[in-house]
Parts: sequence; C-alpha cells; structure tokens
Amino acid sequence: MIHIKHIPSIKKMPLEDVHGKSSLYQVFWQSDVHGAKFGEKKPESMKAFTNFARITILPGGTNEVHVHEDIEQVYFVLRGGGI
Repeated sequence: MIHIKHIPSIKKMPLEDVHGKSSLYQVFWQSDVHGAKFGEKKPESMKAFTNFARITILPGGTNEVHVHEDIEQVYFVLRGGGI
C-alpha cells in the first residue's frame, strides 16, 4: 500500500506541552493523542511505525530535550545542526 501526503498542505502546529513553541510539527500520521490533534490516524498497513512527522525548529529554538521511554525515534537533520 502507498500512502501519499502533499507536505505543503499539512499545517504546521506546535506541540507546546511536550516540545515547546519553537518546534512546529507536520504530522503525516500518529497513533496517540497528538495524532488526534492533527486529525491524522496511523494507516492500518503500518505495523511498527506509530508516528511519522516533519519538524521545523524555528531559528534560535530547540525541540526541548526529553525522552519517550515507550517508543523509538529516528531524526534526519535536513538543514542546520546541533543536538
């Protein structure tokens, strides 16, 4: 199964309660309460991946370092740097 999303059409929104105001998320799908905030559900064909999103961190901002004990996360830095 192929899942197609038009990235510019996905609204950027902060998850302030966890990541602060400077991290803007575009959620493709997410299987938790944050997915409901974006109106996106995990496709049934995705078994292992529970969340998939693009994050834009505003200049001078941070993703507010934190830990998710029950999920694995993979980050690809497309531009910029830092931790």
